[in-house]
Amino acid sequence: MLKTFKYYFLYFKNILLHGIFSIISDKKKFRQFSALVNDFGISYNLSSRSEIIKVKELNEIVPDDVTDIIIRNLPWRQGNVTFYELFCISLIASVAKPGIVFEVGTFDGRTTLHLALNTPDKTVIHTIDLPPDNGDIASLKLDEGDPQLIYKKNFQTGYLFSGTDAGKKIIQHFSDSAKFDFSIYHGCADLFFIDGAHSYDYIKSDTTNALNTLSSKGIILWHDYGNIADVTDYLNELSRQMSLVRIKNTSLVMYSGGK
Repeated sequence: MLKTFKYYFLYFKNILLHGIFSIISDKKKFRQFSALVNDFGISYNLSSRSEIIKVKELNEIVPDDVTDIIIRNLPWRQGNVTFYELFCISLIASVAKPGIVFEVGTFDGRTTLHLALNTPDKTVIHTIDLPPDNGDIASLKLDEGDPQLIYKKNFQTGYLFSGTDAGKKIIQHFSDSAKFDFSIYHGCADLFFIDGAHSYDYIKSDTTNALNTLSSKGIILWHDYGNIADVTDYLNELSRQMSLVRIKNTSLVMYSGGK
């Protein structure tokens, strides 16, 4: 109700601000008016669609007495998880103590590094990203925001873990995740983090591969629920078949095959 009120308040406020005659007669002002109202409308609609999956506090999901978490103060850039999301992922990884981890969407390696820092020394982390400057090999439809994440500017894929001690646990794969051969890892992954391409087709493909790769106690984490329409819609559909939980104050959704 409050969001609906805000929508109509914004609508009429901008009519008064721009003037109804100006909106009708001036193409530039009409575009400005439309952009303001439509952006709010899209955000409102996505917010409503992201209320399907049950929300839980982090301490309802993992023990609240775990304190041995390593967080590095690294620069944040558009495309990274938030600082609190990074904490949640690190905490879950620390508690799960996975033998094998998979990550789809290496990007700058910020999350990958923290998966390495917060898992046992024997953990092996596989992270997958498209080859640098070669997003054209994507075999499935991309989300309209994906190209800016694929064609990285001023940094190399995974540079934040490259050359570090923790990086010795990480194996970088350059591949289209929809074509990557997961078959030799079926039933082996104890933690699988999905934050690659954000289109419906890729989220579905990555999730299918994650479920096939997951061990009996395995955990899947998805990023960008409530942020991106296709991710939100796909996970809403999946929640009718599986028990999914959204971690409060994040865009992270979690599935656990174990307790």
